[in-house]
Amino acid sequence: MERIFTIIYLFTFLAIGNAQEVNKKVGDKIYGDFNGDGKFEYAFRVLTKKGQGNPVENGSPDEYELKFSDKNIKPIRDDFYWFTLINEGDLDNDGSDEISVREEPMNGCIGIVKTFTIKNGKSSYLFEPFSFYRGTCDNNMNIDAQDLVENDNENVYYYEYNADADLEPNKGYSVNSKGKKIFGKKIKAFENKPLVKNSNVVLKNLKSIKDENYFGNGTGTGMIDNSLSIRKAIVKPTPNSNCNEYGKVVVEIVVDKDGNVIKAIAGVKGSTNNSKCLLIASKETALKTKYEPLKTGDFNQKCEITYNYTFEK
Repeated sequence: MERIFTIIYLFTFLAIGNAQEVNKKVGDKIYGDFNGDGKFEYAFRVLTKKGQGNPVENGSPDEYELKFSDKNIKPIRDDFYWFTLINEGDLDNDGSDEISVREEPMNGCIGIVKTFTIKNGKSSYLFEPFSFYRGTCDNNMNIDAQDLVENDNENVYYYEYNADADLEPNKGYSVNSKGKKIFGKKIKAFENKPLVKNSNVVLKNLKSIKDENYFGNGTGTGMIDNSLSIRKAIVKPTPNSNCNEYGKVVVEIVVDKDGNVIKAIAGVKGSTNNSKCLLIASKETALKTKYEPLKTGDFNQKCEITYNYTFEK
């Protein structure tokens, strides 16, 4: 039996909005795919009620909520006061970005962090909120918002303020993966479900008995550039798939300024076969694709790669 794969690279590069906004991961407004639908949206802070007087002296703080540019995502209301948003990336490997809301202290140096995940249109805590030490109280140690939650693709950790550290300052610090000192205790939030690292093993497990009659590593017929494209693919791998499937899989990707594919979502609109076997092969191949670096600018771009799978007996 001979199996033939046809791979068509169809690129539509778009500088999404303002280049500075696309890369914005921390601030009053952040950008990402927060509900896992393959589309990118903004999340932003909105004032809902103006406070009165001093909130720690019989007054009331300003109140806020978290809204999204995608109207299909419900606003998140959680008795927020002034906060900074952080796109934490895909912490639980489910295809969507998680959001941390870092609420600044109303008074003093201890604030709170709430990390949300959105699944099936509903938001919830990914893990329990935790307190953090903002810094600038006596020791001038500023803590960056994005340093408080970490993901090593095997475990997710957070750094919680350690009250005992006030009594034992030399024991109150942790060092994060960036080598930065944090006034808090490193705590394991959860053990992550593994990413797919070896497609050959996964695909072998997914094969049916009749798949044993099909072989082939896949060959590409070339690349078709859209007229809007300003960058070319310089590394164009083809899927190494033994799936007994045929059809078209469209993969939406995000390419950084250096030409690396930093995100891939297989099976978006336009796909004709969303079998798990083809989706895994297509996503892993897309992530290995490499593009020309940007000559000017510092922003990410979206495009699509289309893989057409055919076979002959």
